[in-house]
Amino acid sequence: MYQYFNGLVIREGTEGVPADYVEALFEDAGWARNTPSWQKEKFTKLLEEV
Repeated sequence: MYQYFNGLVIREGTEGVPADYVEALFEDAGWARNTPSWQKEKFTKLLEEV
């Protein structure tokens, strides 16, 4: 579901969020740096529903 607020898009859930975007968010926040390619799967798994 999308909601629009002052020109911003607000989403519910994580469906369709690219793992690259999550990785970039973590790097910008200083939570991840130079993640090896073999470990990038964690950003995809992070958003999967159980």
